[in-house]
Amino acid sequence: MIDLKEVNKIYPNGVHAINAMNLHIDSGEFVYVIGSTGSGKSTLIKLLNAEEVPDGGTINVDGVSVGSLKHRQVPGYRRRIGCVFQDYRLLPNMTVYENVAFALEVVGMSRKKIRQRVAEVLDLVGLSEKSRSYPDELSGGQQQRVTIARAIANKPSLLIADEPTGNLDPEMSQEILHLLEKINETYGTTVIMATHDQNLVDAFKKRTLILEGGYIVHDFPKGGYKSISLFNQPQNVCEVPQDAYRAINTEDLEKLKEMDAPIVPDQSAQPLLKEDGIPQEVRLDEDIHPLRSDEQEDA
Repeated sequence: MIDLKEVNKIYPNGVHAINAMNLHIDSGEFVYVIGSTGSGKSTLIKLLNAEEVPDGGTINVDGVSVGSLKHRQVPGYRRRIGCVFQDYRLLPNMTVYENVAFALEVVGMSRKKIRQRVAEVLDLVGLSEKSRSYPDELSGGQQQRVTIARAIANKPSLLIADEPTGNLDPEMSQEILHLLEKINETYGTTVIMATHDQNLVDAFKKRTLILEGGYIVHDFPKGGYKSISLFNQPQNVCEVPQDAYRAINTEDLEKLKEMDAPIVPDQSAQPLLKEDGIPQEVRLDEDIHPLRSDEQEDA
């Protein structure tokens, strides 16, 4: 369904947003992407929906080489996926029905089929009685449900949700998660959800990816929110050979990951690795190259 191979994204200001990322997601999976601000979550989402283009590597989504799409091909690709955002992005001068129907009109669906499909998805999200209401007449949770209805109207194989509960209270956030679960189970839709909400990730356990500094530092198949700081506890510190300290290329970085060595791109030194039982310090410098503590003074 989704394959990223050695994907890199560097912004003009020099920020390495995504670094040598490799990722596979099967069709029908529900995956959380978590991480602190600047970890690469938003960039990953933008790469998947073709809002950004990778500087290296390949991205394939449902058979489409996303990074190779020409500008004129992007709208067609986006009609094959569904996107849900924190700020809803509903058309204010259209009713609930019209907002959902619009997504089907642009793909040329007949009016009869549009009426049938809109009724179906509004029933799924529990808003059949609000079909004639305008966005400003709805609560935040209702607006987000309209956004979800619009996103799935064209039966996409992939639904990308970028902080979909960011503007909602805890109770409504759980309702949205129940709805996303229902869509995943009913249609077999692959769902990728970027979130900061620790409570939701713990309550609705799914495969969970942790990003830090543009790297996938951990991938938890059974889910649950894990703090990056957890991996720096003494019991989680790994012993690695001397030659694993300086990781200046993708191959070395992958070796560190295989040894389950936490890689924390932070400007402050973190005790991560041990050599002969003595804690060492490794950090990632501005060029995303890990340095040993005894090299930091010369850096």
